[in-house]
Amino acid sequence: MSPAQGEQPPVPEPLRPLDDVRVAQVAKWIVPGSVGPGRPIADREAWSRVARSSAFAALPAEAAKLMREPPNPLTEAIYFDHVRTGGQEVYNHYNRTTRGRFTKLVLAECVEDHGRFLPAIHASIYAICAEPTWVHAFHDRQLNNWHGKTIEIDLSASTMAYRFAVADRFLGDRLEADVRTTLATEVERRVGVPFEAMLEGQLLTINQDDPFTWLELSHNWNAVCLANVVGTTLLLSDQHDRRARCVAAAERYIRNFLSGFGSDGSCSEGMNYWNFGFSHFLLLGETLWQATRGAIDLFDDSHVASIARFGARMEIVPGIYPAFADCHADVQPLPDVMRYVSRRFGLGLPPWEAAEPEASGLPFVA
Repeated sequence: MSPAQGEQPPVPEPLRPLDDVRVAQVAKWIVPGSVGPGRPIADREAWSRVARSSAFAALPAEAAKLMREPPNPLTEAIYFDHVRTGGQEVYNHYNRTTRGRFTKLVLAECVEDHGRFLPAIHASIYAICAEPTWVHAFHDRQLNNWHGKTIEIDLSASTMAYRFAVADRFLGDRLEADVRTTLATEVERRVGVPFEAMLEGQLLTINQDDPFTWLELSHNWNAVCLANVVGTTLLLSDQHDRRARCVAAAERYIRNFLSGFGSDGSCSEGMNYWNFGFSHFLLLGETLWQATRGAIDLFDDSHVASIARFGARMEIVPGIYPAFADCHADVQPLPDVMRYVSRRFGLGLPPWEAAEPEASGLPFVA
């Protein structure tokens, strides 16, 4: 039931066993097969529309340059730099270039549909699957994930899993069979199994006295990881019960993210955090809506509608937004997010609705 206008944000949900009755109900709603935002490469009408935007039209030429460069391996020197220096830039640079390269290659192939980027995509998938861990070095200060002592799901690992899942959905059997098998196996090992353990309160961690879970958090980790993990499951898993459990878990624990906003929809952590966290909430909401044919609608909530207005409400003068908390001076709401919320919540923001799609990531395209 949606809260009435002015009602306080949701009460945080503690980690507890899922309701079997609710899981069974959700299982009746979930559509079979791979489901999620975006269109497969075979839908040429959809990708032709996307390709007409300037950002996507430029991708094949940019990807052609990247294709001539082999994927960079993740070395100990890169991953251990944070432990030695306390800095993040060395790993962040690797992460941006390697993950960014993969994303651009996939999107360029979808735009062009000539097959010329597939060998580089295959090589990237094998290289990333060979990494000891997808957990960000900053989140693995004791190097337990690197050394295989634990398997945790953080922002980085969940994002990589979802990128792989979306790439598999977009490209389908254009990817070699062995590549798809490797991709699915590594996603299951690094995200699927640990998430099942998380839901059961049996985390794959060496520190049982202080188990790591973002399900109970009220900030971005909750929305980002839930959107990525649940989206990945709905795209890759053929286990109907698991899909239902993931959806039921998302429906419950996303309340913790929403509880972190003020009753007026305000985000105390600033525009950057609203961009990052709420964009993933939107991704999760759209994914669940599609997966259940609208039976689960996270947007049918007055508190969510207030949060959706935060980006537009924060504009001081045209194009200028306040930089507070963890924000850079020229912060603005993301065009993809604003275009979506304007249309979905009927905000009537013509400049944002007319903005071209960005080619910065896999979820918000086509």
